[in-house]
Amino acid sequence: MNIKDYRDKELKSYVIGINLLLVLFNYNYLFEVDFSKENLDVIIQIESVVLPLLEAIAVSSVVGVFVFILDSLYNTRIKEAITLAKFFKKPGMTIFTEIKQGNINDYRINLKKAATKYKNIIENIPTGDAKYNYENSEWYKIYNKHESSEKILVSQRDYLLCRDMCTATVTEAIIIIVGMIMGLVPKAWSIFIVLLIMYILTLIATHNKADRFCKNVIAQDLSKSDD
Repeated sequence: MNIKDYRDKELKSYVIGINLLLVLFNYNYLFEVDFSKENLDVIIQIESVVLPLLEAIAVSSVVGVFVFILDSLYNTRIKEAITLAKFFKKPGMTIFTEIKQGNINDYRINLKKAATKYKNIIENIPTGDAKYNYENSEWYKIYNKHESSEKILVSQRDYLLCRDMCTATVTEAIIIIVGMIMGLVPKAWSIFIVLLIMYILTLIATHNKADRFCKNVIAQDLSKSDD
């Protein structure tokens, strides 16, 4: 299973969808055309609608291309910064502390069994910031045992897709700002409102999917120990 195939499918559809939303929200002249005027020149009227629309679609297509190019240049650290990973710790960085404290609300994870299975890991959790790298490293070792599982692959793919949607939204905003400065994109607050809403939604989705991915690994590991 190629977990990066979303870049040619869902991610492209997302970028196209965002651009179409921006066109609809900011080209209100499409809805202001009055076809009821008595001496309306239909050809001129249609031209006044179609040409700006085609121009908007062309610009949005160019923006979409640049979004994919720039997104490919981002490394993991940049994507983590965009998704606020420093403010919202990766689930793998706190998973064993949560097991220790009994703070996991997932019916698939038996906390008593997990605390027993990962007793050595839990007992060796360091203090301070060092515990985050330690826990994430131990979680990653468990992940490596089950990385070929279809359930794990699907959940990892979902997480990466949401993360890249989030970074693509920020990239889109940067490109649009540059376009506004160059006079290629109309200056409208509605553009930033749409992008802000989509950023918040994809940010929440990213962290939800990351949490699901992390817990799927633990659930899978616990279920295998029952075999």
